[in-house]
Amino acid sequence: MFKGLSVDVLSPFLSRQKAVLILETGDYFPGLTKTPDTSVSGTLCFNTAMTGYQEAISDPSYRGQLLVFSFPHIGNVGTNPEDMESSFPFLQGIILGDFITEGSNYRSTSHFLSWLEKNNVPCIEGIDTRTLIQIIRDHKKPLKAIICSYTGELTPEKILEMSNKGNFTDLTFEKSLLAQVSTCETYPWRQGLSELIKSPQPSHASPSSSLKIVVVDFGVKQSTLRSLTSFGADVIVVPFSSSYEDILANHPTGVVFSNGPGDPRFVEPSVFKMMEKILQEGFPILGICLGHQLLSLIHGAEIIKLPCGHHGINHPVQDLNSKNILITSQNHEYTIKESSLPKNLIPTYRSLFDGSLEGYKIQEKPIFSVQFHPEAGPGPGDATFILSDFLKIMRHHAQKN
Repeated sequence: MFKGLSVDVLSPFLSRQKAVLILETGDYFPGLTKTPDTSVSGTLCFNTAMTGYQEAISDPSYRGQLLVFSFPHIGNVGTNPEDMESSFPFLQGIILGDFITEGSNYRSTSHFLSWLEKNNVPCIEGIDTRTLIQIIRDHKKPLKAIICSYTGELTPEKILEMSNKGNFTDLTFEKSLLAQVSTCETYPWRQGLSELIKSPQPSHASPSSSLKIVVVDFGVKQSTLRSLTSFGADVIVVPFSSSYEDILANHPTGVVFSNGPGDPRFVEPSVFKMMEKILQEGFPILGICLGHQLLSLIHGAEIIKLPCGHHGINHPVQDLNSKNILITSQNHEYTIKESSLPKNLIPTYRSLFDGSLEGYKIQEKPIFSVQFHPEAGPGPGDATFILSDFLKIMRHHAQKN
Protein backbone atom coordinates (compact mmCIF):
# COMPACT_ATOMS: atom_id res chain seq x y z
CA MET A 1 0.00 0.00 0.00
CA PHE A 2 2.87 2.39 0.87
CA LYS A 3 5.63 1.16 -1.48
CA GLY A 4 8.23 3.84 -2.26
CA LEU A 5 7.10 6.32 0.42
CA SER A 6 9.62 7.78 2.90
CA VAL A 7 9.48 7.19 6.65
CA ASP A 8 8.54 10.86 7.20
CA VAL A 9 5.51 10.47 4.94
CA LEU A 10 4.58 7.14 6.50
CA SER A 11 5.01 8.17 10.16
CA PRO A 12 1.38 9.27 10.74
CA PHE A 13 0.17 5.84 9.60
CA LEU A 14 2.67 3.51 11.29
CA SER A 15 0.76 3.54 14.59
CA ARG A 16 -2.49 2.50 12.91
CA GLN A 17 -3.86 -1.02 12.96
CA LYS A 18 -5.27 -2.98 10.05
CA ALA A 19 -9.06 -2.96 9.87
CA VAL A 20 -11.80 -3.97 7.49
CA LEU A 21 -15.36 -2.83 6.82
CA ILE A 22 -17.58 -5.84 6.03
CA LEU A 23 -21.09 -5.40 4.62
CA GLU A 24 -23.94 -7.85 5.10
CA THR A 25 -23.92 -8.26 1.29
CA GLY A 26 -20.46 -9.85 1.49
CA ASP A 27 -18.62 -6.80 0.12
CA TYR A 28 -15.61 -5.73 2.15
CA PHE A 29 -13.21 -2.76 2.25
CA PRO A 30 -9.77 -2.96 3.90
CA GLY A 31 -8.45 0.11 5.69
CA LEU A 32 -6.65 1.28 8.82
CA THR A 33 -7.79 2.32 12.27
CA LYS A 34 -6.25 4.12 15.20
CA THR A 35 -8.72 2.42 17.56
CA PRO A 36 -7.30 -0.82 19.03
CA ASP A 37 -9.38 -4.00 19.05
CA THR A 38 -12.19 -2.38 17.07
CA SER A 39 -15.39 -4.37 16.60
CA VAL A 40 -18.55 -2.38 15.99
CA SER A 41 -21.74 -2.79 13.96
CA GLY A 42 -24.42 -0.44 12.68
CA THR A 43 -26.45 0.71 9.71
CA LEU A 44 -24.60 2.53 6.95
CA CYS A 45 -25.54 6.05 5.86
CA PHE A 46 -23.56 8.71 4.03
CA ASN A 47 -23.17 12.45 4.43
CA THR A 48 -22.31 14.67 1.45
CA ALA A 49 -21.24 17.78 3.38
CA MET A 50 -17.81 19.30 2.69
CA THR A 51 -17.68 21.02 6.09
CA GLY A 52 -19.04 20.48 9.59
CA TYR A 53 -17.78 16.97 10.31
CA GLN A 54 -17.67 17.59 14.07
CA GLU A 55 -21.27 18.81 14.11
CA ALA A 56 -22.36 15.78 12.08
CA ILE A 57 -20.58 13.28 14.32
CA SER A 58 -22.06 14.85 17.48
CA ASP A 59 -25.61 15.06 16.06
CA PRO A 60 -27.82 12.70 18.15
CA SER A 61 -29.90 11.90 15.06
CA TYR A 62 -27.10 9.54 13.91
CA ARG A 63 -27.69 7.21 16.86
CA GLY A 64 -27.10 3.57 15.82
CA GLN A 65 -25.49 4.40 12.46
CA LEU A 66 -22.09 4.05 10.80
CA LEU A 67 -21.51 7.38 9.08
CA VAL A 68 -19.68 7.49 5.73
CA PHE A 69 -18.25 10.86 4.68
CA SER A 70 -18.21 11.36 0.91
CA PHE A 71 -15.81 14.30 1.21
CA PRO A 72 -12.23 13.03 1.63
CA HIS A 73 -10.67 15.73 3.83
CA ILE A 74 -12.15 15.03 7.25
CA GLY A 75 -10.26 16.26 10.33
CA ASN A 76 -8.26 18.91 8.49
CA VAL A 77 -9.48 21.76 10.74
CA GLY A 78 -9.30 19.87 14.05
CA THR A 79 -12.07 20.14 16.63
CA ASN A 80 -13.29 22.66 19.20
CA PRO A 81 -15.93 22.81 21.98
CA GLU A 82 -18.11 25.36 20.16
CA ASP A 83 -18.95 22.97 17.30
CA MET A 84 -20.49 20.24 19.47
CA GLU A 85 -24.16 19.44 18.86
CA SER A 86 -24.49 17.28 21.98
CA SER A 87 -22.44 16.43 25.06
CA PHE A 88 -20.89 13.47 23.23
CA PRO A 89 -21.40 11.52 19.96
CA PHE A 90 -24.12 8.88 19.75
CA LEU A 91 -23.25 7.20 16.45
CA GLN A 92 -21.59 3.78 16.08
CA GLY A 93 -18.54 4.88 14.10
CA ILE A 94 -17.27 6.78 11.06
CA ILE A 95 -15.82 5.73 7.70
CA LEU A 96 -13.34 7.94 5.84
CA GLY A 97 -11.85 7.88 2.36
CA ASP A 98 -8.60 9.64 3.23
CA PHE A 99 -6.28 9.44 6.21
CA ILE A 100 -6.60 11.95 9.04
CA THR A 101 -3.74 14.46 9.08
CA GLU A 102 -2.81 17.37 11.33
CA GLY A 103 -5.57 19.96 11.70
CA SER A 104 -4.93 23.57 10.78
CA ASN A 105 -7.40 26.18 12.00
CA TYR A 106 -7.21 29.00 14.54
CA ARG A 107 -10.36 27.70 16.28
CA SER A 108 -8.97 24.19 16.77
CA THR A 109 -8.27 23.07 20.33
CA SER A 110 -7.81 19.34 19.71
CA HIS A 111 -6.55 17.00 16.99
CA PHE A 112 -9.41 15.14 15.33
CA LEU A 113 -7.96 11.69 16.12
CA SER A 114 -7.49 12.63 19.79
CA TRP A 115 -11.07 13.90 19.88
CA LEU A 116 -12.36 10.63 18.39
CA GLU A 117 -10.41 8.58 20.93
CA LYS A 118 -11.61 10.76 23.82
CA ASN A 119 -15.23 10.31 22.70
CA ASN A 120 -14.90 6.57 21.94
CA VAL A 121 -15.81 6.94 18.27
CA PRO A 122 -14.45 4.05 16.15
CA CYS A 123 -12.99 5.24 12.84
CA ILE A 124 -11.75 3.36 9.79
CA GLU A 125 -9.64 5.30 7.27
CA GLY A 126 -8.48 4.69 3.71
CA ILE A 127 -11.77 3.25 2.46
CA ASP A 128 -12.94 3.48 -1.16
CA THR A 129 -15.93 5.60 -0.15
CA ARG A 130 -17.00 6.29 -3.74
CA THR A 131 -17.62 2.59 -4.39
CA LEU A 132 -19.09 2.11 -0.91
CA ILE A 133 -21.61 4.93 -1.36
CA GLN A 134 -22.64 3.52 -4.74
CA ILE A 135 -23.37 0.18 -3.04
CA ILE A 136 -25.43 1.94 -0.34
CA ARG A 137 -27.41 3.84 -3.00
CA ASP A 138 -28.05 0.73 -5.09
CA HIS A 139 -29.14 -1.30 -2.05
CA LYS A 140 -32.07 1.11 -1.45
CA LYS A 141 -32.82 -0.23 2.04
CA PRO A 142 -30.97 -0.24 5.38
CA LEU A 143 -27.56 -1.85 4.89
CA LYS A 144 -25.84 -3.29 7.94
CA ALA A 145 -22.07 -3.49 8.33
CA ILE A 146 -19.30 -4.19 10.84
CA ILE A 147 -15.87 -2.64 11.35
CA CYS A 148 -13.22 -5.03 12.69
CA SER A 149 -9.52 -4.59 13.37
CA TYR A 150 -7.24 -7.56 12.70
CA THR A 151 -3.63 -8.71 12.48
CA GLY A 152 -1.85 -10.70 9.80
CA GLU A 153 -3.12 -11.13 6.25
CA LEU A 154 -6.70 -10.43 5.21
CA THR A 155 -7.67 -13.82 3.78
CA PRO A 156 -11.14 -14.99 2.69
CA GLU A 157 -11.13 -17.29 5.73
CA LYS A 158 -10.41 -14.37 8.07
CA ILE A 159 -13.17 -12.27 6.50
CA LEU A 160 -15.61 -15.17 6.93
CA GLU A 161 -14.51 -15.64 10.55
CA MET A 162 -15.01 -11.94 11.35
CA SER A 163 -18.39 -11.96 9.58
CA ASN A 164 -19.53 -14.93 11.65
CA LYS A 165 -18.32 -13.36 14.89
CA GLY A 166 -19.64 -9.92 14.05
CA ASN A 167 -23.22 -9.02 14.72
CA PHE A 168 -24.86 -7.37 11.69
CA THR A 169 -27.36 -5.42 13.75
CA ASP A 170 -29.74 -2.60 12.81
CA LEU A 171 -29.91 -0.74 16.11
CA THR A 172 -32.64 1.54 14.75
CA PHE A 173 -35.09 -1.09 13.45
CA GLU A 174 -38.64 -0.87 14.83
CA LYS A 175 -37.65 0.72 18.13
CA SER A 176 -37.64 4.10 19.81
CA LEU A 177 -34.22 5.62 20.45
CA LEU A 178 -35.41 8.65 22.38
CA ALA A 179 -34.45 7.36 25.82
CA GLN A 180 -30.87 6.96 24.56
CA VAL A 181 -30.44 10.55 23.37
CA SER A 182 -32.81 12.76 25.39
CA THR A 183 -31.94 14.65 28.55
CA CYS A 184 -33.08 13.05 31.80
CA GLU A 185 -33.75 16.37 33.54
CA THR A 186 -35.29 19.73 32.71
CA TYR A 187 -32.75 22.53 32.38
CA PRO A 188 -32.53 26.13 31.13
CA TRP A 189 -30.35 26.86 28.09
CA ARG A 190 -28.42 30.15 28.25
CA GLN A 191 -25.75 29.98 25.54
CA GLY A 192 -26.26 31.86 22.27
CA LEU A 193 -24.45 31.61 18.94
CA SER A 194 -20.79 32.62 18.79
CA GLU A 195 -20.02 35.87 16.99
CA LEU A 196 -18.38 33.87 14.20
CA ILE A 197 -21.57 32.07 13.17
CA LYS A 198 -24.24 34.44 14.44
CA SER A 199 -27.11 34.79 11.99
CA PRO A 200 -27.87 38.18 10.44
CA GLN A 201 -31.48 37.69 11.53
CA PRO A 202 -32.21 40.26 14.26
CA SER A 203 -33.49 39.49 17.72
CA HIS A 204 -37.09 40.53 18.25
CA ALA A 205 -37.26 40.07 21.99
CA SER A 206 -36.81 42.69 24.67
CA PRO A 207 -35.84 42.21 28.32
CA SER A 208 -39.25 43.40 29.47
CA SER A 209 -41.20 40.78 27.54
CA SER A 210 -39.28 37.52 27.42
CA LEU A 211 -40.57 34.75 25.19
CA LYS A 212 -40.34 31.35 26.88
CA ILE A 213 -39.89 28.35 24.60
CA VAL A 214 -40.11 24.81 25.93
CA VAL A 215 -38.04 22.51 23.72
CA VAL A 216 -39.03 18.86 23.98
CA ASP A 217 -35.74 17.00 23.60
CA PHE A 218 -36.02 14.10 21.16
CA GLY A 219 -32.28 14.41 20.48
CA VAL A 220 -32.07 18.17 20.04
CA LYS A 221 -29.01 19.78 18.46
CA GLN A 222 -27.35 22.45 20.55
CA SER A 223 -27.25 24.82 17.56
CA THR A 224 -31.05 24.89 17.66
CA LEU A 225 -30.92 25.97 21.31
CA ARG A 226 -28.20 28.52 20.59
CA SER A 227 -30.17 30.01 17.69
CA LEU A 228 -33.39 30.35 19.68
CA THR A 229 -31.49 31.97 22.53
CA SER A 230 -29.69 34.39 20.19
CA PHE A 231 -33.03 35.43 18.69
CA GLY A 232 -34.16 36.46 22.18
CA ALA A 233 -36.02 33.46 23.59
CA ASP A 234 -35.85 32.12 27.13
CA VAL A 235 -35.23 28.42 26.38
CA ILE A 236 -36.18 25.54 28.68
CA VAL A 237 -35.27 21.98 27.61
CA VAL A 238 -37.40 19.11 28.88
CA PRO A 239 -37.03 15.30 28.54
CA PHE A 240 -38.93 13.43 25.83
CA SER A 241 -40.79 11.63 28.63
CA SER A 242 -42.26 14.87 30.00
CA SER A 243 -45.99 14.88 30.55
CA TYR A 244 -48.44 17.51 29.38
CA GLU A 245 -48.55 18.81 32.95
CA ASP A 246 -44.71 18.99 33.13
CA ILE A 247 -44.61 21.21 30.06
CA LEU A 248 -47.41 23.49 31.21
CA ALA A 249 -45.65 23.92 34.57
CA ASN A 250 -42.91 25.83 32.69
CA HIS A 251 -45.48 28.39 31.41
CA PRO A 252 -44.39 28.33 27.76
CA THR A 253 -45.17 31.00 25.19
CA GLY A 254 -44.42 28.39 22.53
CA VAL A 255 -43.25 24.78 22.17
CA VAL A 256 -40.63 23.21 19.87
CA PHE A 257 -40.64 19.48 19.14
CA SER A 258 -37.03 18.78 18.22
CA ASN A 259 -35.10 16.59 15.83
CA GLY A 260 -34.04 13.09 16.84
CA PRO A 261 -33.13 9.60 15.62
CA GLY A 262 -35.07 6.57 14.45
CA ASP A 263 -38.42 5.60 13.00
CA PRO A 264 -41.17 7.94 14.27
CA ARG A 265 -43.75 5.14 14.03
CA PHE A 266 -42.16 3.38 17.02
CA VAL A 267 -41.91 6.29 19.43
CA GLU A 268 -43.47 5.67 22.85
CA PRO A 269 -47.29 6.10 23.01
CA SER A 270 -46.88 8.47 25.96
CA VAL A 271 -45.09 10.95 23.64
CA PHE A 272 -48.05 11.04 21.26
CA LYS A 273 -50.43 11.46 24.19
CA MET A 274 -48.44 14.44 25.49
CA MET A 275 -48.22 16.05 22.06
CA GLU A 276 -51.95 15.66 21.40
CA LYS A 277 -52.76 17.50 24.64
CA ILE A 278 -50.26 20.28 23.88
CA LEU A 279 -51.85 20.76 20.45
CA GLN A 280 -55.18 21.40 22.14
CA GLU A 281 -53.72 24.28 24.18
CA GLY A 282 -53.34 26.55 21.16
CA PHE A 283 -49.67 27.39 21.76
CA PRO A 284 -47.50 28.32 18.78
CA ILE A 285 -45.70 25.10 17.92
CA LEU A 286 -42.72 24.34 15.70
CA GLY A 287 -41.79 20.80 14.69
CA ILE A 288 -38.29 20.05 13.38
CA CYS A 289 -37.25 16.83 11.62
CA LEU A 290 -38.45 13.99 13.93
CA GLY A 291 -40.79 16.45 15.68
CA HIS A 292 -42.19 17.29 12.24
CA GLN A 293 -42.82 13.61 11.53
CA LEU A 294 -44.49 12.99 14.90
CA LEU A 295 -46.86 15.93 14.37
CA SER A 296 -47.76 14.41 11.01
CA LEU A 297 -48.56 11.02 12.53
CA ILE A 298 -50.83 12.66 15.11
CA HIS A 299 -52.80 14.17 12.22
CA GLY A 300 -53.12 10.85 10.44
CA ALA A 301 -50.42 11.24 7.78
CA GLU A 302 -48.33 8.32 6.55
CA ILE A 303 -44.58 7.95 7.13
CA ILE A 304 -42.42 6.29 4.46
CA LYS A 305 -38.73 5.26 4.37
CA LEU A 306 -36.46 7.09 1.94
CA PRO A 307 -34.16 4.87 -0.15
CA CYS A 308 -30.95 6.46 1.20
CA GLY A 309 -32.16 9.24 3.45
CA HIS A 310 -31.20 12.90 3.24
CA HIS A 311 -27.86 13.62 4.94
CA GLY A 312 -25.99 16.78 3.97
CA ILE A 313 -25.97 20.56 3.88
CA ASN A 314 -26.69 21.25 0.21
CA HIS A 315 -30.33 20.16 -0.14
CA PRO A 316 -32.41 22.58 -2.24
CA VAL A 317 -35.93 23.16 -0.94
CA GLN A 318 -38.59 25.36 -2.51
CA ASP A 319 -40.86 27.65 -0.53
CA LEU A 320 -44.21 26.83 -2.14
CA ASN A 321 -45.61 30.28 -1.35
CA SER A 322 -42.81 32.61 -2.50
CA LYS A 323 -41.19 30.10 -4.92
CA ASN A 324 -37.82 31.01 -3.40
CA ILE A 325 -35.16 28.31 -3.14
CA LEU A 326 -33.47 27.55 0.19
CA ILE A 327 -30.29 25.50 0.49
CA THR A 328 -30.83 23.47 3.65
CA SER A 329 -29.15 21.17 6.14
CA GLN A 330 -30.85 17.76 6.44
CA ASN A 331 -30.43 14.51 8.36
CA HIS A 332 -33.31 12.05 8.19
CA GLU A 333 -34.19 8.57 6.92
CA TYR A 334 -37.97 8.96 6.81
CA THR A 335 -40.39 11.38 5.24
CA ILE A 336 -44.13 12.10 5.04
CA LYS A 337 -46.15 10.83 2.12
CA GLU A 338 -47.59 14.12 0.90
CA SER A 339 -50.72 12.55 -0.59
CA SER A 340 -51.65 11.29 2.90
CA LEU A 341 -51.81 14.78 4.46
CA PRO A 342 -55.24 15.79 5.75
CA LYS A 343 -56.73 18.90 4.15
CA ASN A 344 -55.98 21.13 7.14
CA LEU A 345 -52.21 20.51 6.77
CA ILE A 346 -51.01 22.86 4.03
CA PRO A 347 -47.68 21.98 2.33
CA THR A 348 -45.15 24.82 2.59
CA TYR A 349 -41.82 23.37 1.41
CA ARG A 350 -40.80 20.66 -1.06
CA SER A 351 -37.45 19.05 -1.88
CA LEU A 352 -36.04 19.81 -5.32
CA PHE A 353 -33.93 16.64 -5.15
CA ASP A 354 -36.72 14.06 -4.98
CA GLY A 355 -39.98 16.02 -4.57
CA SER A 356 -40.52 14.86 -0.99
CA LEU A 357 -42.49 17.02 1.44
CA GLU A 358 -40.26 19.33 3.51
CA GLY A 359 -42.76 21.33 5.54
CA TYR A 360 -46.37 22.27 6.25
CA LYS A 361 -48.53 24.56 8.37
CA ILE A 362 -51.81 23.76 10.06
CA GLN A 363 -54.72 25.79 8.78
CA GLU A 364 -55.93 28.56 11.12
CA LYS A 365 -53.51 27.50 13.87
CA PRO A 366 -50.03 28.83 14.84
CA ILE A 367 -48.45 25.44 14.14
CA PHE A 368 -45.60 25.01 11.66
CA SER A 369 -43.36 22.11 10.82
CA VAL A 370 -40.25 21.49 8.71
CA GLN A 371 -38.33 18.36 7.80
CA PHE A 372 -35.00 20.15 7.34
CA HIS A 373 -32.88 21.89 10.00
CA PRO A 374 -33.48 25.66 10.03
CA GLU A 375 -30.67 26.17 12.57
CA ALA A 376 -28.20 24.81 9.99
CA GLY A 377 -25.55 23.44 12.29
CA PRO A 378 -23.62 22.97 10.04
CA GLY A 379 -24.81 24.44 6.76
CA PRO A 380 -26.01 27.60 5.04
CA GLY A 381 -28.23 30.01 6.96
CA ASP A 382 -30.94 30.29 4.28
CA ALA A 383 -33.66 28.93 6.58
CA THR A 384 -32.77 30.55 9.92
CA PHE A 385 -35.60 33.03 9.37
CA ILE A 386 -37.99 30.18 10.25
CA LEU A 387 -36.78 30.34 13.86
CA SER A 388 -36.92 34.14 14.10
CA ASP A 389 -40.35 34.17 12.42
CA PHE A 390 -41.53 31.59 14.97
CA LEU A 391 -40.58 34.01 17.74
CA LYS A 392 -42.54 36.79 16.00
CA ILE A 393 -45.58 34.50 15.90
CA MET A 394 -45.13 33.70 19.60
CA ARG A 395 -44.99 37.39 20.44
CA HIS A 396 -48.10 38.16 18.40
CA HIS A 397 -49.98 35.25 19.95
CA ALA A 398 -48.96 36.28 23.48
CA GLN A 399 -50.09 39.89 22.92
CA LYS A 400 -53.39 38.77 21.43
CA ASN A 401 -54.13 36.42 24.32
